[in-house]
Amino acid sequence: MDIVEFGQTRSMILKRYTLENLSVLEMLKQAEKIFKDTYSYEAVEGFTRVLKERIPAICFRELIATALIHREWQVNSRIKVEMYPDRLYVLSPGGLPEGLSEEEYRSSRHLSVLRNRSLSLVFLKLGKVETLGSGIPMIQEVYADDPVKPDFQVSDSSVTTMLPCVGTLQDLPSEERNLYNLIRDLQPVSSKELLASSGMSRSTQTRVLNVFLKKQIVVRSGKGPAVRYRLAG
Repeated sequence: MDIVEFGQTRSMILKRYTLENLSVLEMLKQAEKIFKDTYSYEAVEGFTRVLKERIPAICFRELIATALIHREWQVNSRIKVEMYPDRLYVLSPGGLPEGLSEEEYRSSRHLSVLRNRSLSLVFLKLGKVETLGSGIPMIQEVYADDPVKPDFQVSDSSVTTMLPCVGTLQDLPSEERNLYNLIRDLQPVSSKELLASSGMSRSTQTRVLNVFLKKQIVVRSGKGPAVRYRLAG
């Protein structure tokens, strides 16, 4: 497993960890420790220090456990974790197990198709996963009240999940929050329609939209005059 902590862009590599020649359980344990060091902090509430999580640890643990027990071990590739200040990605080698469609994978209800049955049952008996096949529904439930949702991408060679930091929009400048609210209320909406309501200059609005697209806060569809924006998730 490769874990890389980036700054604001991929060109800013802050830390890099390579986990190899370890048992899958030790790999899970070390990945969780690195995650905790990166995305946890202490806050003082009254007279008490409270541990806070910028990304829910339960979601990260589920993703890593799932990547370990469902990855295609015959593929000569590593599980990759990319950590950014406002989000992280987990890339698992191999596509979906045979018999599980992308639509079923994203669904809140589907049968659990086990690629590595023995490994899956070991993780289940040790309590490293709650129930087999519950990962995406659980993650979606944890983020239900957060405006920026996780993103799930499936290809023939990999499965990639993006987890945003909770409360991401609270740190945005007021003009960016206003544009977010407009997209939420008017979606799907064109840039022209946004411009009429946002009060921004065209260049400022374009810059903010590009930030939203990069952070996967919004998605764009269509071409030319038919381009429309909507919230991701």
